[in-house]
Amino acid sequence: MHRMLLLAFATAACAPALTFNQSFLVPEEVRIAPNGYASLKSTGESFDLGPIKAQEAKTTDRVAVIKVHGTYVVAADGGKHDWKLWPGGKDEMHYKPLQLDPGAPQGFVQLAMEASGNCALLKWQKGALPAQAYVTADGEVNEKNCP
Repeated sequence: MHRMLLLAFATAACAPALTFNQSFLVPEEVRIAPNGYASLKSTGESFDLGPIKAQEAKTTDRVAVIKVHGTYVVAADGGKHDWKLWPGGKDEMHYKPLQLDPGAPQGFVQLAMEASGNCALLKWQKGALPAQAYVTADGEVNEKNCP
């Protein structure tokens, strides 16, 4: 019996691997419940966004979420930050604000998000001018192109 288990574990450890692109093609707008949780309709995944919501000056009940190579980018109209969320182990996500300034005291205005190559492309109004930034899965921000 022990040999069978050993053989099963050895076979599983040597299983071939496939390339897997964990990215959404379109962002998903989700509602944050009063308890801070938001659930993706497309996958059923849920996040406790309470700690992020508490750090934003304007409280919002809706956020946009896009997944780029396993990392989530979360942003909201009126938010002071866009956020990077990445897996932190069983049922945990790490999070940090991106180094991206909305350029307006009221935060991001008319925020839109889309997939662009290997990045999330964020677009918003910076005063009377349009602004944009590409965000990689590593949380790198580039206003000109997707590295």
